[in-house]
Amino acid sequence: MFGLRKGGWLIALACLLAGFGWGRYETPPEPGLVFLDVGQGACTALQHRGSGLLIDAGPERGSRTLSQLRMHGIKRVSSVLITHPDGDHCDGLDALLRAHPKASVAISDQFRTDPELLVRLKRWNRTPEQIVWLKGRSNVRLGPFTIRVDCPTRAIGEIANEGSLFLRLGEELVVTGDASRMTELAMRRQGPWHARLLVAGHHGSRAACDPAWLREVGPDEVILSCGRGNPYGHPHPEVLARIADAGAKARRTDHEGDLVYRWRGGRFVPISR
Repeated sequence: MFGLRKGGWLIALACLLAGFGWGRYETPPEPGLVFLDVGQGACTALQHRGSGLLIDAGPERGSRTLSQLRMHGIKRVSSVLITHPDGDHCDGLDALLRAHPKASVAISDQFRTDPELLVRLKRWNRTPEQIVWLKGRSNVRLGPFTIRVDCPTRAIGEIANEGSLFLRLGEELVVTGDASRMTELAMRRQGPWHARLLVAGHHGSRAACDPAWLREVGPDEVILSCGRGNPYGHPHPEVLARIADAGAKARRTDHEGDLVYRWRGGRFVPISR
């Protein structure tokens, strides 16, 4: 019924318990970084002492994402950074904001007048004045962690992907939304970008993950957030080859489910299932 795969029974159980008002999840003693399996979409969660900062919110999936967050010890969502207003990155906010109405939402100022985003704001019960509009470079904090946020300049007429936020969590993580290779290369001079973990741009589309960008970031692992059997062919075999050529390990939510890391020894360490 749930379309389960490896590790999927845990999520199914969480959803079932949540549906009955059951299920109390302990907050892990260490901070965590979780790349959620949200199907064909993206949602990354940084957890510290029960609070969570989200990068994107995934597609519309009802209470499932909420159950996943609780399962990983996130009891409060303090803020959500939306890389760009595509549905697979932000439609999950409907359920998230109902459960966490005090969470702040931040988006690039370039989308302030985007018609589709304005429609979504009404669904989220938010006015434009309640959104944090980001420009240039800024920092967002959760506990001891600081995420540097850069807003690429999107040319008039370019698709929303090219306005995706570029985010860097120290030397641990880089996220670029759905930005293409063109924008990756343009953003190289805004560095430094070196990080151990990189979320592959555009879910592993061949339009992203330029070899020069992979060299710039130099990741040990590349996270591919994509849906099982998705119709787009993500991740593209060419991208997987580029990742291998860069000497990095590819990790896929469609194969492994939620990818969990814990802060140990001054870095985020993967937790085996």
